[in-house]
Amino acid sequence: MEKTKILFDVFVSEPIPVNKVIYRSWLDGYSEKETAYSKDLSSNVHSLNNSNMIINTGNSVVTTPIPLVPGSSNMSVNSLVNTPIGVNSSLIQNIQSTQVSTGSMANSNSIVNKEPIHLLLGETEDQFRNFTLLQTALEHPKTLSSNSMFQIDIINKRLLIEGYYDFDESFMRELIGRKLTSGQRRDLDDTAEKLRIRLSSCERQFDNLKRISRLVFSDLKTSALDIIMNEFSLNRDLSRKYVRILFLCFHRIDLSKKRVQPLKTFGLIRLSEIVMSHWGDPLRSYTMELDIKLKEDVRDLKTYLTSQKDIPEKYWKLIKARYQTLTSSPKISSSTPSQAPTPVGLNTGGQLTPSSATGFSNPNSIQNSAANSTILLASSLVGEKLKNLESKFKPILKGILSIGSSLSDSKEFRNLFEDIAEKIIDPLKRIDLLINETDTFFILLRDVFVPESLGLHSLRHKDRIVHNWKSFLEGIRGVVVYIYNEI
Repeated sequence: MEKTKILFDVFVSEPIPVNKVIYRSWLDGYSEKETAYSKDLSSNVHSLNNSNMIINTGNSVVTTPIPLVPGSSNMSVNSLVNTPIGVNSSLIQNIQSTQVSTGSMANSNSIVNKEPIHLLLGETEDQFRNFTLLQTALEHPKTLSSNSMFQIDIINKRLLIEGYYDFDESFMRELIGRKLTSGQRRDLDDTAEKLRIRLSSCERQFDNLKRISRLVFSDLKTSALDIIMNEFSLNRDLSRKYVRILFLCFHRIDLSKKRVQPLKTFGLIRLSEIVMSHWGDPLRSYTMELDIKLKEDVRDLKTYLTSQKDIPEKYWKLIKARYQTLTSSPKISSSTPSQAPTPVGLNTGGQLTPSSATGFSNPNSIQNSAANSTILLASSLVGEKLKNLESKFKPILKGILSIGSSLSDSKEFRNLFEDIAEKIIDPLKRIDLLINETDTFFILLRDVFVPESLGLHSLRHKDRIVHNWKSFLEGIRGVVVYIYNEI
């Protein structure tokens, strides 16, 4: 019996070096020459003694900076980190071995002006070539571990993947809430020119978002966070950012109107987090869809609260009575304006913070007792402001109910943030309510809601409706407090 020989090739290599500055430059769409001549690269080669060449002239040691081509002083490549980054060991050895044993300083300068840049350019070209070959694997990060062409250590693998899926906030602002179509991709050159971002970088970020959205939107029953972390090997923080962005894209939230233009990417991510936390499906975290029961209950409650004219009046009387109780409380009345506590859910910098009171960390933790509300209130209203709020209460309540009913209509839900600004924030600002006072108003609006006190005795699933109404108000409250001074 004839024996069969199996022939195969084996090659052994060290893990490929990854220079963070060169990689960032490749991601940003710069060329090899632009990268090699940039200050960021030369300043990050720590083996060059802070970008200086040490040259032995025979009698003394002269330190000369690595030259840059004329006109390159304004060229900048955004670095991922502030610490110096090493390059290929062969590059370092070649530069360190550059010596001038004899000759004039002119000859020394000649070598300095040519050799280091030549080596930097060669190293940059090598790494650009590697990144280009790795691009297909980076688009499907799960295959990166099985890539037989390159050996990559764990640290560099994480750097490559997360760097590839990182995004520019100004560019992402252009995509949030929009449908990601091939036609939109063809128009990216206009966006790139407007934002002064290289077209290749825009295309990479667009393709990344579209690739992730295709997987997430095709399986709405599975946690979007799990899909992104498992399929794209991204860390939890970056994955959560993509989940929030995709939520706004899934519902096509309109962010093109002038009123919501001041909202930046980070702010929109936080607003998306608030909405998902309070209005999302409580049984499935990090999903794109809103809670069906909440949508139904808030829509039905609009009918109940507007069925009789005296119901909004009863609602206001309950709120007014609570204001009067708080005003007479020693804990509230003894406070001066300078001692007024920060609104719940905000830190001193105006940023949202997880709080059991607002439910940002736990959407089901809603405080119902008057005692807890008294402790949490930022300020109370008396005199003219209370009268002004009374005059605006009905239109504000009507606006809140209108927004609640829009949850069941995908077309109307697209205008969520604009509606909140026009129907809630604007009326409150017209009566000069401060952000603390606005926060107080929503706490009372939530806490005093008792169906029997409003004459609503025929509610089906009363407990569920009460819970969902308060969850809905917490979402409105979180959005209003966050953007109150932004738009």
